[in-house]
Amino acid sequence: MNNTTTSVFFLVIFVFAMPRSSLAQELSSIKGTILSADSALHLRGINILNLNLKNKTTSDVNGNYFMDYNNTDTIEFSHDNWETKRIVGKNLSDSIFLLKKSIQIDEVFVMGDHVSSRTAILEKLELEKNKNNAIYYKGRPPLSLLNPFGGKPITFFYELLSKSGRKARKMSAEISDELAHEKISAMFNPDLITSIVPLKGDDLNDFIQKYKPTVDQVENWTAYDAHVYIKKCFSSYTGVEKKGQK
Repeated sequence: MNNTTTSVFFLVIFVFAMPRSSLAQELSSIKGTILSADSALHLRGINILNLNLKNKTTSDVNGNYFMDYNNTDTIEFSHDNWETKRIVGKNLSDSIFLLKKSIQIDEVFVMGDHVSSRTAILEKLELEKNKNNAIYYKGRPPLSLLNPFGGKPITFFYELLSKSGRKARKMSAEISDELAHEKISAMFNPDLITSIVPLKGDDLNDFIQKYKPTVDQVENWTAYDAHVYIKKCFSSYTGVEKKGQK
């Protein structure tokens, strides 16, 4: 065996004896949450794609997701209604904030003498689109349509299985999220909070994330209820901060 053959032989043995971690990057994992940048609303249905490994997932109803990645990978967060964001793996954090896209609406709807809220406009648009696509139950047909006596099984399966039915369900879910966002923002927003307690910048964002109420909480709130809630949460927040600094 000549010197060249011997060298190649020992090089092959050395490579196979090396730990796998030295031949390839060791994967990391992250369990994070995706939120709206302007309201800390948890975002569901966000598409997450590792552009290098090609693995993908979607955020759940609470905005949570799980992803494997290398530090040099690029992770893309995208959705039809939110600005696409790309982050290098080593810069990933537990919380990802997305900006809302400005949506294009085919026609302007005027209700009475006032400008409609975004949710009211979307609901009107949803009604018109569903009507044009012969969707009458927002893609969620009742089981009663399967009744052989007076039911409409064709309508049931069309709403349940058609592309138009799937789009109707998706839009209905997005409108539900938007309505929840409007209700919460009306009672818990940066302008109102800063008018009641001395918070700003990162502290304000941290406070909003920690104490953002649920839509069920604000359902029957008055301005007084919101004021009391914010003051109570501020007392808790400053108490936690002082305790953590000791």
